[in-house]
Amino acid sequence: MPTQPFWIRSNDGCNVRRHVPDVLLQLTSGEFMVVEVKPIKFQSEPKVAAVLNWTSRACSAKGWWYEVWGGVDPVLLANIRLRIFRKIR
Repeated sequence: MPTQPFWIRSNDGCNVRRHVPDVLLQLTSGEFMVVEVKPIKFQSEPKVAAVLNWTSRACSAKGWWYEVWGGVDPVLLANIRLRIFRKIR
């Protein structure tokens, strides 16, 4: 599981874009999955969203899977913390 393993380069209309994704996974099927790790609160920022959308299209063109992981659900995390707190007491 290489982290920040390579540059993705692709022509996006008039510009050549490039981006370094966070993780490259090779699935048991032999297919590849590119994963971006970006907190949910940043994913909707215009510059970040543009990079994520472009990367998704570039991966799709190569036949790779693409996912954006944004962190743990806050409710799930609160429940885990509560359970740990109860065990400690």
